Amino acid sequence: MTGAVVTKIVMAEVVMAKVVMAEVVMAGAVMTGAMVAEVVVTGVVMTKVVVPDAVIADVEMYGVVMTGVVVTAD
Repeated sequence: MTGAVVTKIVMAEVVMAKVVMAEVVMAGAVMTGAMVAEVVVTGVVMTKVVVPDAVIADVEMYGVVMTGVVVTAD
């Protein structure tokens, strides 16, 4: 995800709890030992989000529930 630009991201009623994702790799980005548990995000609106050189690996999430998630990449 080098120089990746994501705009018009809408997340509603996002619930993350006790979900496990391991060895997730995106475009050479690396995140190790990451743990997200019982995260609740409601009615979040993000626009013009720029993520350069992102690396995700060994990501641990538990019990992820996503409802009405809309992601539009320009």
